Amino acid sequence: MATQPYATFDDLNDEGLPPAALEGVGRGLVDKAILAASSLADSYLRKRFTLPLTSFSEDLTRAVVHIAVCDLMVRRGFNPASGADQLIVDRKADAIAWLEDVAAGKVEPGVEDSTPTLDEAGPLFASEEQQDWLLGVDDSNGNSSTL
Repeated sequence: MATQPYATFDDLNDEGLPPAALEGVGRGLVDKAILAASSLADSYLRKRFTLPLTSFSEDLTRAVVHIAVCDLMVRRGFNPASGADQLIVDRKADAIAWLEDVAAGKVEPGVEDSTPTLDEAGPLFASEEQQDWLLGVDDSNGNSSTL
């Protein structure tokens, strides 16, 4: 299944990358970088959500933009040791850390997946019948079990 892009060319500028920064980088490469960053995001998102997403918010777009921008700047050439260029590297690292937190359930991104009524982060096992190993449940002899 093809990855859906979570950002657009215009989102790069909206997030602070001046168009001049991409001089010499073709539009096709920009679109590929956005798609690659979106695919990377999917690798984290699928831990908790059924893909494809039916809607997503700016937090996901922002993370994808920061990943794509860093990848584009590496291709174009930049100096991560300089102040402004280091910010690009830091933003990518922050975006990946955010995606890791999404996958771990530490943050809730503004997304709706293909199965909005199913909680993929919910319990993996459910039982209709109560088990006697629950605290405070009487066994068949009338004895109460507690820790």
